[in-house]
Amino acid sequence: MKTLIKILCLSVLWISCESSTEPEDVYGCTDETACNYNIDATEDNETCIYPEDGCDCNDVCPHLIFNRICITPDESEMIEIYNPLNESVDLSNYYLSDNNKYFQWINGESIGNFDFLVKFPSGTTIQSEETYIVTTQTSEVFFNYYGYEPNLSILDENLEVIEYGVNPNLSDSEEMLVLFYWDGTTSIVQDVDYFLWGDYDKGFSKTTEEGYPYNDTLLEDQIFIRNYGLSDFHDSLYVRLDSNEYDEIQSNGNGITGHDETSENFNLSWSIQEKEMSFSDIINGDYDCAGNSQDACPLGSLDCPIVNPSGMIVDYFDITQFGGPHAITIEDSDGYRLELTIWPDNWDIANDPEYSYLLEPPYNRYFVQAFGNVFEYQGEKQILVCDVDDFTIITETEVSGGCTDINACNYDENANSDNGSCEYVIDCFGQCGGDAIIDECGECGGNGLSCEAYLAVNAQMANFTGCSSCNTVTGYESGDLLISCYECQEITFDYSVENIGEETAYNSQIRFKVIYTPFTNLNLPEETWYSDMVNLGTINPSNSESGLIQAVEDSDIATYLSVRVYLENISYFD
Repeated sequence: MKTLIKILCLSVLWISCESSTEPEDVYGCTDETACNYNIDATEDNETCIYPEDGCDCNDVCPHLIFNRICITPDESEMIEIYNPLNESVDLSNYYLSDNNKYFQWINGESIGNFDFLVKFPSGTTIQSEETYIVTTQTSEVFFNYYGYEPNLSILDENLEVIEYGVNPNLSDSEEMLVLFYWDGTTSIVQDVDYFLWGDYDKGFSKTTEEGYPYNDTLLEDQIFIRNYGLSDFHDSLYVRLDSNEYDEIQSNGNGITGHDETSENFNLSWSIQEKEMSFSDIINGDYDCAGNSQDACPLGSLDCPIVNPSGMIVDYFDITQFGGPHAITIEDSDGYRLELTIWPDNWDIANDPEYSYLLEPPYNRYFVQAFGNVFEYQGEKQILVCDVDDFTIITETEVSGGCTDINACNYDENANSDNGSCEYVIDCFGQCGGDAIIDECGECGGNGLSCEAYLAVNAQMANFTGCSSCNTVTGYESGDLLISCYECQEITFDYSVENIGEETAYNSQIRFKVIYTPFTNLNLPEETWYSDMVNLGTINPSNSESGLIQAVEDSDIATYLSVRVYLENISYFD
């Protein structure tokens, strides 16, 4: 009875443990593409929620956006459009204009004498996450400024819809740009993106009275970004910070995705960034300042623009000891060099603990950017840097030792400190700094054996001679030491002569010399013994001849304190 009770209890316990390991079902949305996807859900309960077409789960509906806009100088004018969608966009029904009456143009309104309105060529597309660049200049003028081609030039293209007055240039002071969609038949357009600079009075504000579903933001409430025509960096451009249209109303708008494009806060979503001037343009005099480098530090202006070159510090000259400035040489990736001049009265960089180390070799370690005006001294362009705030260390590289001589065969382009390792000789294997040469047989790195006979002689004291210790080496030439032993009872040694060359050795002969120190009951002086000439005859390649030599047969000598066996002579013909 007791046994039966125990069995029942164990059974119940086992069943209980097994059932506790079964996971419980978790219900929820199991579709990873849904906005409410539940990573822990094991059973779908049909509660998945999906964004509207073209929008994300935060009800943000992406569309084409302006990405970069350059308004001055004229030759640099550029409008860059970006596609943030995950699919390409057909531009066949898209238009671009800088006129605030663009939406009335479809009803026959003129855009005036100083603005433009164009339709993109049919079939034009912007691929996902790609950009499309439009210029108001010719493609040639644009290329000469930027070094690459635009996608569309308003002046060059034979567009199906194009209208502009005197010229299509953008205003340096205040204006707007709009990218809009029109199917060619409806009485209203759909805004795609909008940009406003300088002031709000050049903008637009469509209303329901004009047939639009919603009222745009009032002009006086639109937040424009300032113009940069009078900024220090006259060569600047507008750059969108990210695809987020800050403070833009996402619904009840006249935009293509229902946004109110006129409500964006351009001061938050855009910035004014200076374009980095190339070393070659600075050297060519494109940014020369109308003044003297020692007059002062003028503000940036059209007559004296500020430049912002960045490059690697490759040299430094201390001219302060002669009443001059500190002179730092920087180099760009194309090898062009500029000199940065820093007057101690403005900024004593040599005694500035946070920057003085930049002046010490080795150079090619610090990539920096400087801001200043361009002057010329003895035909060389110099950038006047007036303050620590006008100088930025972009990257620092640790000292990397190596060969920095470009003419050396082991030149290391990554080395910024020469460690004296430069090599200029390439051996016959093509190895820089190698010592392999072509031997007598014409073989690179060979030992000269591939075209001749070569005898190798090995010798060792016979086992029964009872030496306390011996060293042996292989000999090849007359005079080579073969054996060195100590405290031997007698001098008897074996020898072998092998032809390790690739030709037959004829009339082979060898002779040995033994230098020994005998010891009886007296210390005796060192003596020399010579063997007879041993005739080995012909030895073919890889074959050998051997023999035994008994030297110094003197029973009165008890011990030979030291024994050295030499190859006295070796001769053969091949």
